[in-house]
Amino acid sequence: MARNLGRRELGTVDGLTAVRVLEDVGGNSAYRQGVQVANCDSGRSLFVRLAASGASAPSVGSADFDFAIGPRGTLVLEIGEQLEAWILSDSGSVATSAYSALEVLA
Repeated sequence: MARNLGRRELGTVDGLTAVRVLEDVGGNSAYRQGVQVANCDSGRSLFVRLAASGASAPSVGSADFDFAIGPRGTLVLEIGEQLEAWILSDSGSVATSAYSALEVLA
């Protein structure tokens, strides 16, 4: 099956407020087959939580996450447009971590 690249987002997230991945570039694309999230921080992890598209922000924290991305790590999520990924830095404060996200389309 041929795959194409969709939207790309570069951003930062702190340890107090989770952000929805790809929100700054228009949200989910139709025909999305997956999302790749890279943690660009060399010293902090990112917590990832999945939620239904359009739902309110889920609780995300050090004891409430679906995936963790270690420093300089990458996570590939095979999720369609029905799900959204939310991320939070493990800083526990206003200190931010950089990340990048990329959609994979059908």
